[in-house]
Parts: sequence; structure tokens; C-alpha cells
Amino acid sequence: MEIFEDIPQLSVEEAHQTFTEGATFIDVRNQDERELNAIPGTIHIPLPILDEQSVMSLNIPKEATVLIHCARGGRSHTAAKMLKSWGYQQVMSMKASLQDWKDAGYELQE
Repeated sequence: MEIFEDIPQLSVEEAHQTFTEGATFIDVRNQDERELNAIPGTIHIPLPILDEQSVMSLNIPKEATVLIHCARGGRSHTAAKMLKSWGYQQVMSMKASLQDWKDAGYELQE
């Protein structure tokens, strides 16, 4: 695991393990991207509408593990920094692409 600007950057394998261990997994891609493919069980909140209210409405405890992904890692890192600023303590970003997720053999709805 890498750390960038105080946010852990997870590989596909680390993200999959964290998700299967019960982390909340948020997809911050745009709607048109989400319609092409999605990791089953993720929550969709596009980055342009991500705000503290939308996250709080999910009733995620501030100490819970929250994993965020986008297409390649840039937007997820931005979103992770936002959640961290709102008091979420265990926020992580998946640095890999969804193609990497699929290539690793993990399920992807298409």
C-alpha cells in the first residue's frame, strides 16, 4: 500500500480484500461511466455532486473503512481527501483502473 497526501492508495488486490472485509465502497465516476460497468455492491455518488450531506445520508460511521474508486484513481483521491476533511478516519483510494479490477478476475457488471 502506498500513501499519498495522507491517503492510502490501494492496489486492486488490496481494494478487493478491503471490500470483502466490509468496507463501504464508493464509486465517484460520472453516471455515463457507471452505466458502462460497475463493481457490484458499490455506492454511486458522482464526484461533482459529492458533498458531506450525501455521504452523511448513507449513515456511514466516521470510524468505518471507506474505499473510493473512479476510472483511474485521480477523482477517487480527491474524494478521499474530501471525506477525510469531513472527519472520516479510515478513507482509502483504489489507485487502479476498473480494467485492472476485471483483469485480476474480480466481478464487474457490464
